[in-house]
Amino acid sequence: MKKILTLLFLFACFLYSCKKQSINSMDDYLTWLNDSENGLMKERIINGLQIKVKYLPPDYLSLKDKSSRNTDSLKDYYSHSLSFLLSINPEQVNQKDIVYREVNDYSDYKARIYQLSFRLDELISVEIENMKITPVLTSFENVYGIKQGRDIIVVFTPSDENQAKMIASGNIDFIFNDEIFKTGISHFQFIRSDIENAPAIDFSNKQM
Repeated sequence: MKKILTLLFLFACFLYSCKKQSINSMDDYLTWLNDSENGLMKERIINGLQIKVKYLPPDYLSLKDKSSRNTDSLKDYYSHSLSFLLSINPEQVNQKDIVYREVNDYSDYKARIYQLSFRLDELISVEIENMKITPVLTSFENVYGIKQGRDIIVVFTPSDENQAKMIASGNIDFIFNDEIFKTGISHFQFIRSDIENAPAIDFSNKQM
């Protein structure tokens, strides 16, 4: 009997250790997401620019979505794609707006805005197990000089069953071929185990 109780105790401890972490505060979730130690936020400093890429989990996206669909259907919807936040900021504070970086005249400025608005999908991709996927959406944030950096939402959606399987299971290499600010080709590696370890959000918390 004692042996059986011991085995049951060990099994219960195993189940508890395998239970996915749950967070019930948006502030706490953002703190976790922005902690590079957790593996979902990568950063590089190149030529005076800070380039960050953050993987956006389906739980987080479903909470941020303002549509009328329930959270379970939203989580299912977002789980079939990959979403990232690409942030480009000056390395030092009190620097000028990055849009004006190495811009000499209004013609250069218009070209820069055009690149950021309409060419980013040509410069960004993900590679998963030697398969390259281009984004279906790149949404550039235009803040009209209110802040120095810019955020870009990047979304990848599989075009076939093979891509869907890769997106759901493989490690991800986010590639930014920066022809705009001339920082070269940057790779941001996301490990599948880190993605799967992202905590769940407790949507029952009414304060969220």
